[in-house]
Amino acid sequence: MFWLNRGYKWGLNSINPINIIILSSGINSFELLRRKLPTTPFLLDPQMYFPINTDNNFIAERKKTYKKLASYPWYNNTPPVYSSSEYKISDFKKQYKEDASILSSLNIPTDAPQIINRIKSCFDFQSNLGVNALIIPTPLATNYEDEFSIQLQWINKAIELKNDYTLPLYATIALSEDIILNQKFAENRVLQTVIDNLSVLDELSGYYLVIERTSGDTYIKNSNLAIAILEMSYYLGHKLSKEFIINFTDIFGFICLGAGATGFSSGTTTKEKRLSFNDYIDKSGGGPALPHFFSYSLACDFFPNRDLSKFRDTRLLRYLENDFTPFSSSLKQALEQKIPIQSIPEWRESPNNITAASNHRIEVINNYCNHVLTLTFPERVEYTLAWIQNAEASMTYINSKLKAAPLSEIGVHLAVWSNSFSEFLSNHNL
Repeated sequence: MFWLNRGYKWGLNSINPINIIILSSGINSFELLRRKLPTTPFLLDPQMYFPINTDNNFIAERKKTYKKLASYPWYNNTPPVYSSSEYKISDFKKQYKEDASILSSLNIPTDAPQIINRIKSCFDFQSNLGVNALIIPTPLATNYEDEFSIQLQWINKAIELKNDYTLPLYATIALSEDIILNQKFAENRVLQTVIDNLSVLDELSGYYLVIERTSGDTYIKNSNLAIAILEMSYYLGHKLSKEFIINFTDIFGFICLGAGATGFSSGTTTKEKRLSFNDYIDKSGGGPALPHFFSYSLACDFFPNRDLSKFRDTRLLRYLENDFTPFSSSLKQALEQKIPIQSIPEWRESPNNITAASNHRIEVINNYCNHVLTLTFPERVEYTLAWIQNAEASMTYINSKLKAAPLSEIGVHLAVWSNSFSEFLSNHNL
């Protein structure tokens, strides 16, 4: 199942019904409670994995995001409460925005009673919102020596509250990639602790894996990280027959479906595709978003003009023939008829002209995700292997034809994904 990450903005024009994960870092609690909620299945990610017990500069540089998080009771013991009889929402928002004391109230408790109180407030908020499952809030695991002990404490305390609610319970597994990148899966004590401890908790209905990225990449390009995610998908998803949802690994989620994951979440913006705290630093300005054409066949995102024009001019459009949607039909027609892409308004490479590209990307991901999940597990394994091997082989050939004028995206990640998935399959004789 594909889940679309959304914050303040969660609508997409003309898209078929999409499952939604609402990101707490993207919207204040008092605004969320006033919103018309999705009619499709949705979850609320508490995002307790944003660091709090850190230096003051870290939070000060990300004031806008932490102000949103501070509006939720699991981050803040005394969150703001909006009353329409006392304030206009615009006045309340302005007052909240200007209140410098809010950030000083942020904290992550360490004693058991306070942890239980925070979890209960989180569960109550999610339940009242109408989510389809409760996500257990847990801090980010960043220290290899702690071996996930703090996170297990939060998960076990959450289980103590399980009988107070009727919704399925998903454990957050929030890991920094720094504790994964330099060790093989079998030698990584943290990962072994995660699987050994969580796999015996029958009270859990599923798992919600979040990977914090420090490398700055959107695509996963490290084999240890890739294999670790695949192994967790297999052991906690397939072997236990439980829900296993992965977030912030973007379309690597397709590979995870082939290993046993039941769903993954991504989006169209950088913050929706990956979790990198550098993306949340407040800026007075920034580079504008430009449209990209997502190709499932090649597992890459390309610029519509500077890249796809090269496909057209070198007679390579056949590699994209299965990737077009109603949102990209005008682009397809322009390519076939050799019409300048910059003359197509919805696909012109101009700042923030991303509506058609965003709709196209989500439509493609959702459709292929739905197809993959109709397959049996053995069929899914073979389908995934064929998909990534074909994408790698195709991009190798395309790059060889475009050596003189390379594409903006050459698919370096594809070899990592293909080799990692093949190694994973060999490890389990699949």
